[in-house]
This record gives sequence, structure tokens and C-alpha cells, in this order.
Amino acid sequence: MIIKEFTPELMVNNVSESISFYKSLLEAKPIATEEEEGRLVWAKIALNTQIHLSFKSKEKLGSEYSFFKNIKTGGSFTLCFNVPDIHALYNSVQSKAEVINPLHETECKLFEFSIKDLDGYLLTFLEG
Repeated sequence: MIIKEFTPELMVNNVSESISFYKSLLEAKPIATEEEEGRLVWAKIALNTQIHLSFKSKEKLGSEYSFFKNIKTGGSFTLCFNVPDIHALYNSVQSKAEVINPLHETECKLFEFSIKDLDGYLLTFLEG
């Protein structure tokens, strides 16, 4: 398996405030965002050309994965892996781990799926 990118996705209380904090602290630059009802619910920032972080609001994560509904922020995150052939990977792992979200196309026109590892961490694989 080839992993093209690793982007930790952190559950946050306020995506806009998180962006401001990382801009101030690490000179991060937003490279993609998603809004719902006029407020940011997701953002991806670049710390440099190869290091990225993603923030998703607690409400958005809770609506996508019931797993996150009652978890506090801080230490709760999704490990996201960008891979070149998501369909082949899904076919090879779906019987080896608990599938949390089956393979689907997102609103952003990416294909993704999520599994849970042995310790309960959520791994999301995407192609796009």
C-alpha cells in the first residue's frame, strides 16, 4: 500500500478559532474549508508544503460518526490517509477491521471510508 499523505483531523469546538490559533502559532495557511449555515465546520491547513492538519467541528464529527457524539475534544481525532486506489484498499481491509463508514463519495467529490483499529482509533482513507 502506498500512502500519499497523512493528515491528522482534530475535533475542535470552533474551527475559525483553531485556524487563527495555528496561524498565529505556526504561520499555518488555510488551504481548504467547508461551511454549513454560514460557519466553518471543517478546514485543512498547511504547516508547510508537506505537513497538513485538518480541523472538524465537534458537531460535524458527531453527525458523521456516532462514535464521537459523547467524546470530549482534545485527544480525539481521526487519522486520515490519502491513497491512490481506495477501491482496492477497501476490498482488502473491510473483512479485517470494523468498518465505521463504508466506502462512499463525499460532498467534496472524494471517495472515503473509515475503519476502527484495535485500540478504537478511527482511520479514514480517502482518494482524491
